[in-house]
Amino acid sequence: MCGSGMIAVMLVAILTAMAPATLIVVTLIVLGVFLARLFETDEGVNTSGPWRFLGSIWLNVAILLLPLSVDVGLAGRRALGVFGLARGPWSVPSFLNLLRGADGGFGLSWAGWLLPGMALVGLLLSRGERRRIATKAASIATLTLVVAALDARHWMGSFAPDLDVLLALYVVMLALLIGLGVSALENDLRQAGFGWRQVAAGLSVTALIVAAVPFAAIFASGRFDLPTTSVAESLSTLAPSSAGGYRVLWLGDPSVLPLAGWSVAPGLAAATSMNGLPGGTSLFTTPDSGTSNVVLDAVESALKGQTVRLGRLLAPAGISTIVVMNSSAPELQGVQTVPLHPVPSVLLTALGRQSDLSLEFQTKSVEVFSNSLFHGIVSESVAGTTAPTPVFSSTSNASGAAGTLKPAGPVIVGATVQAGLAPASAFGLNVNGQPASRAIDHLWTPIFHVSATASGGGGHSVGPEGQLVLRRLPLNALLAGFTLLMWLLVWLGFGWINRLEWLFTARRRPARPRHARELDE
Repeated sequence: MCGSGMIAVMLVAILTAMAPATLIVVTLIVLGVFLARLFETDEGVNTSGPWRFLGSIWLNVAILLLPLSVDVGLAGRRALGVFGLARGPWSVPSFLNLLRGADGGFGLSWAGWLLPGMALVGLLLSRGERRRIATKAASIATLTLVVAALDARHWMGSFAPDLDVLLALYVVMLALLIGLGVSALENDLRQAGFGWRQVAAGLSVTALIVAAVPFAAIFASGRFDLPTTSVAESLSTLAPSSAGGYRVLWLGDPSVLPLAGWSVAPGLAAATSMNGLPGGTSLFTTPDSGTSNVVLDAVESALKGQTVRLGRLLAPAGISTIVVMNSSAPELQGVQTVPLHPVPSVLLTALGRQSDLSLEFQTKSVEVFSNSLFHGIVSESVAGTTAPTPVFSSTSNASGAAGTLKPAGPVIVGATVQAGLAPASAFGLNVNGQPASRAIDHLWTPIFHVSATASGGGGHSVGPEGQLVLRRLPLNALLAGFTLLMWLLVWLGFGWINRLEWLFTARRRPARPRHARELDE
């Protein structure tokens, strides 16, 4: 049991790392089972409160995901944002659509009511052991539906777990109830006299056949009618020069952004990716925006009409492009249709007013704006010049896609080098192996002065080699290494799983009997 419990916790931790709202799903399952046992008790099962068990799960997952847990703990009041961000009232499904488990184009017709109807029939037909299981499934589904409805109406404040994750649990419970109903038709119905159960059984079989028709239709494509490409992939060619590196600012509804971000307003989230499209390295985003508040504040200023120079405000962060997404995939006439989750109209109006942004690409699904003041993530400026110029470059991987910023390259003597990296105190610039002095302090970006003595002479000539260096102990890397070591001990420890479990459950190992110890001696 000990080993099985740890394996279950590790599976929950893996799913939580990819979708943090999984913890909310597990909590709803445990609470749903507890509520069901208040009405139909299980013989020989402890029906005490689930709080200790839930606390153990949360603690174990937090330990196994320690680097992520630390970031969430330091986020303070924004910590709840890790489970999801509030969607716009205009883009969330109605309660009737939630009842059908529909959030998109599938299940919106009258046939969408067949699955909840069959689940209800399955609950009514089940008897004996199947009845107890059906009660638990119905309790979990009801609790999930209530939380999803509160989430859609923004009645839980900043706590807004991902609606799609909640609906996944809800639909799984509906499928379980339907399966129990089919089992009841085979085993329980013959024991009952003729009556409403037989009529309900006939209607249930008919509904099951009709409900399977839409699923059979979408099987033909082999992709369940899912889009063949995403908006992010279709923008892969819209990239500036790799010199100095660049960032892309993604704006849109939280449900359509290609990576996790931070909430600007209900229905509008912002996220950034470096040197192209987001990848696995940006799977998790800390709920505390930190120095990214500079970007969020700039977007808010544009929304409120307080600036027409948004490009200038975003340039220090190395943002070259703003991508406004209205759907997660492009709509292709006659090929694929996608549900739209449009951004607030005030956003497009505000971006159109900016004097340093230009609209480069526009479709029903996406709008792309270019920043005319972009000068790379790392740039240098020389006295007498009008604008900074990018320095250093971005490395490329084998496929030719942009990779990480290469933090080294030639610099100009007497220039001022600015790096859009944070925190500023963690980075330094070495010129020919010697640390460069900071030109300006107390900013979120580090700014350095390349002295004339770096190359042994004066003048504005290219020559000395500059290199950005990290001058802070990489605590996150050390914490991640410790966590990986802990995973290795638990996963590959074999017999050590039982011995290490007391670390996670706070249970003391049972003492061996005295006669057993004497035999060992």
